[in-house]
Formats: sequence, C-alpha cells, structure tokens
Amino acid sequence: MNYLLEKGEVLTLVTTPAMEAVEVVTGRVWLTKEDDGADYCIDAGSLCSIKSAKGVVIEALESASVSVKWKMAPSSVRVAMVKVEHRHCVPQAS
Repeated sequence: MNYLLEKGEVLTLVTTPAMEAVEVVTGRVWLTKEDDGADYCIDAGSLCSIKSAKGVVIEALESASVSVKWKMAPSSVRVAMVKVEHRHCVPQAS
C-alpha cells in the first residue's frame, strides 16, 4: 500500500502480522510505534520495521511518499470462487 502525505499530514496504521515495514520512498517522516518509547525520523530510501508494533503513527515532516511492505508467501494467499444463484422469495400463504 502506498500513501502520499503532505507536510504535517498524519497517517495512523492498525498493523497486522502480515505487515513487515514502512518504506519512505520520497521525503522525510516521523514515525512512532505503539508500545515503543522511541521516535524515528526516516528519510527517503529507508525502511523501519513494524513487525511487532500494534499500531503506527506517521507524520510527514515534508511532502512524502510511504509504502507499507507486506510478507505474502504464495501459500498464504487463498482465493475462493463461489457461485451464487439468485432466487426470488415468494411469501408462503398462511
């Protein structure tokens, strides 16, 4: 997932175990993770691991593009095909 942020805009992510990292593609951001006392200033071209974070807050210190990196092994992706038949419901006479 990619996000474009203007200076001062804030992005809040509720993380999942499938999320691995936040990459700053352009610009510079401030990032903090829930349950982590540290703040991180991340420049373009850098990654910050979010594997164990429950939530992440990102603020653009200047216009920035950020990307969330996911771990997706082929075996973890499943597709289900379901055929649905539309039927008209007719009320039963009492």
